[in-house]
Amino acid sequence: RGFGHRAPIEAICLTICLVSLIGIPPTGGFVGKFLLMKVAVGASMVWLAIVAGLNSAISVYYYLRLVKNMFFETADDESLIDLSGLARWTVGVMALGVLVLGIRFASAAEWVKKIELFHGSAHEQVHGVDALEGATSRGDGTARESE
Repeated sequence: RGFGHRAPIEAICLTICLVSLIGIPPTGGFVGKFLLMKVAVGASMVWLAIVAGLNSAISVYYYLRLVKNMFFETADDESLIDLSGLARWTVGVMALGVLVLGIRFASAAEWVKKIELFHGSAHEQVHGVDALEGATSRGDGTARESE
């Protein structure tokens, strides 16, 4: 109770994360839930999308109750909470990441693809996968010739 008055920046960051868990735009949680429901409907699993939607609707009550307690309730101890600079920085970066994933999801996804492509080509160069064209994995990290 009263966390918003005792540590306002951290309470705002927590609120951003809670809004993301609800699935409200422009957060990464919205994008994730949207894509999950799109795939469920595309796979003819409409019931799963409905259950996920109901679950999100129920979660609104619990998460917004936390926000209400943080900002609209008074704490027994009104002293400010003093967090270290590293803790504040970490919380801020995480909240910013949640917003970036919601606002610029396509850019973030493209960045991940570039990293994946770079990692894949570096992996191939280090492990000599280029020389194993036509080979398949045996599951133990070694390759055998395709039949």
